[in-house]
Order: sequence, then C-alpha cells, then structure tokens
Amino acid sequence: MCTASGCSPYILSVAAPAILQHVHSHNCLGNKTLQFLLILHLDLYWQLLFASSAWRVLLRVNFNMKWGERGSTFVCPNFGSDYIAGILILPKEFPIENSGPIPERLLLHVAPGVVWNGKYSVERNWIEGLEKMMLYYCIKPYYLIAMEYIGGPSFNLQIYNPYGVEVNYTVTDKSETLSSMDRSFFNFSDIEVDKLCGTMFSNVYNSGLHVYDLLISSSHLLKKDHTKILNRYACKQLGLLEEMKSVTLFFKNMSWVVNLKWDNGKAYMDRTWYDFARASRLKEGDICAFMLSGPPGKFRVCVYEPDLLTKCNEKGIGHASKVTNWFKIVNDVVLYAGQMEIPRVFMEMNGGVLEETVNLIMGDGRSVAVNFSRSQSFLHGLKTLVDTYSIKLNDVMVFHFLSDSTFAVSLFKATGMEYKLNSRHDAATKKTGGIREEEIIILSDSSGEGSL
Repeated sequence: MCTASGCSPYILSVAAPAILQHVHSHNCLGNKTLQFLLILHLDLYWQLLFASSAWRVLLRVNFNMKWGERGSTFVCPNFGSDYIAGILILPKEFPIENSGPIPERLLLHVAPGVVWNGKYSVERNWIEGLEKMMLYYCIKPYYLIAMEYIGGPSFNLQIYNPYGVEVNYTVTDKSETLSSMDRSFFNFSDIEVDKLCGTMFSNVYNSGLHVYDLLISSSHLLKKDHTKILNRYACKQLGLLEEMKSVTLFFKNMSWVVNLKWDNGKAYMDRTWYDFARASRLKEGDICAFMLSGPPGKFRVCVYEPDLLTKCNEKGIGHASKVTNWFKIVNDVVLYAGQMEIPRVFMEMNGGVLEETVNLIMGDGRSVAVNFSRSQSFLHGLKTLVDTYSIKLNDVMVFHFLSDSTFAVSLFKATGMEYKLNSRHDAATKKTGGIREEEIIILSDSSGEGSL
C-alpha cells in the first residue's frame, strides 16, 4: 500500500509497468521520455527495496519465476571444504561469460516468490551476507545450489539436499522473521560433515550398491555390551558369515570397526555400535541403509529419517508439473555402462510418473530415449547421450520433470557452469533412432511458476 513515505516496492513494481504500457499505447509521450520513465521506475524500485530494513531480508512478491530462458545457469561449487557460512561461491567462468558489470546488491529469487538480499564481491567472485537465507533453508555442506543470472541484480535459485532432491521451500511463521539468528547452526562437527558427504555419495554419486535397510528400534539404541542388530536374513543380505569377527561401518572418511558376536546365525554388535549410533544421532524410526563398499564386511551407511520427505519439495513448488527436480553427479557407471540410479527419495515421492521408456530432452532440443527399470530404480541406455555430449566424470545432471515420463536435462561442468551444448549429431545417429529431434518443446507454461 502507499503511505506518506511513498509506495511499497511491490506496488511500484506492478503499477509502473502498467502505467508505462498505458502511456505507450495512447502515444502520450515519445520514446525517449518512455525510456526515461522506465529507468526512473527501476531506480526508484531498487532504492525503495533496499531502503527499508523490513524488506532487506525476506520479501514475498509475485515475481515470475521462469527458469532457463533469460540468463546463464550454473551450480555453486561449494561442496564440503569450500562451504562457508553465509556465502555462495560462484564458478570462475561466471564473470567471464557475463562481461557486463554485476551490481553489488543482489536479489536472490526462491520459489514460490521469496526474495533474499545478498552482496556480490567482485574480488572474491562470491555472494555474501546470506547467513539468514542459509539458516532459513537449513543449507549445510554438500547441499547443491543451482542459480540462473537473469540480469540486473537478480538471480533465480534452486536448493538441493544431499539426497538428490530439492528442499522444502515452504515458508513457516517461525522462520519468517529470523530476527535472532542462531549462528550455532553453522557449527558443524566433523562427524556431521562426514555424514552429509556420505549421504551425497550414497544418493547422487554411487549407483546400485544398496543391499539392506535396518529399521532402528529402541532396542538398537541401548548401551549394552552386545546388541542384537542383524537377524539371519540381514546377515544373508549383507553377505556376512559366522567366521567373520567384525564389520566396518562408515559414512565417507570416518569409520567404526564393530566386533561381532554370533548366536545361531544372528549377529550381535559390541559397544562400538552404540558409539556409532550416538555419533550418527540415530533415532527410533530411522532407516539405516547399508551400501556395499570394497571388501566383504565393509559398508557405507546412509540414514533416512522418518520425516525426511517433509523436508523435501514434495509438492513440486516452483514447477508447473508439481514434481520436484533431482540431480546426479556423473560417475564411472554412467560413463562406461550408461546406467544411472534415480535417487531413492525422488522415487518414494514421484516414482509413479515414470514408465518403461523415459525421454530425456537436452538443452539443444534433442531427445534421448532410455529404459527405466522400476525394480532397480535405474535408467539404462545413457551411453549414447554420454558419447554425444562428451559428458565427463563429476559433471552434474539436473532432471526436471515435464510430463508423460519426460525430463528436461540441464548439464553442468564439474566446475559449475552449464554446458553450451554442441552435440555431434549426424545422419548416422538419426538412422539408429538413438537421438531424435523434437519440433516443439515446451519447458514451462504461463502460470508464473518456473522450471529449472
């Protein structure tokens, strides 16, 4: 609403273009005057936006969140040791590809119409002052941030957790004010960071290594000399034999060697299991997923909390399809076997949208048909795509569901910037039917909800 001090930024942003359109349609003013009014409108808009402390942290506006149509797109390469509280590191190539000056004060747009204030540092090529945003969305190490620069001070953002899907963007009353930010959130222990790293490896890097789920009960969390953890079926699934004296459990780098005591084919674990459970902050109802890794008896562990889905973008906020995005990091299995496991969390939320044939539409408009195995949650037949687009190890692939078992795929270099696709598409490829060109591709509608 308008007050004695002027109009709010939202009212101004909506009203001014309508006024200019009216003036232009009635030929009331010349083009130069129109240009002056437009510049004045934008200048007043940003001044008002940054002048009020109530608008500096969080805005709820009806911005158009269409993704991928106006600017360069990239993922922030700030995994693990590169994570800094309140800062998003940009790819080194970003300022080179965007030759024009980037304003110091920035607006970061997050679905469903939330805008955050940040500050761009030219010297360090990063965006700072984002502590409250990171706390708001619980952004920790090994969270992936996808960004699109749309000109001026504005970027679109999408946030992915280490399980390979978008976070829950829903605004809550508790976190809306963020008046007293708790910086202890950023005090991550070494074990917590290692667990986050292991979660990412289990869900978005490795494929097909899961062998057993252990549902944690209260009896698993007691401090005892020996705790029955694995029944006969579990031992069989894990390939454990009674002559084995111990197993090794780990997330990424930290490991626990747990001694075993056998009783009629069942495995009891010593107190080291309790140490592992306590360090992992295991709770009743958690699922402890065991993944094969190396020699027999060594397992990577990934923990799935019972309320995990509520922390993800279950409703597909920000997408016309109402289906969340997911991502994978390219590994050897993708490169050489052309196989990729779809993240478990995406399958639990949206697995029903997939059919036996899945179409992958690349950034140059071409479509690759691959096979989907529901029993394995695997995509098969990606080798043609890998060879055609020269996909490399550790590249990032983001999948955006369109409709009818079809995804648009964004392909990013390991360093962060999106590839400028220039496929080696020739007549021979057309004959094989491995890649076909679409005449019309619709990546978003006019509903105002964007798609990455």
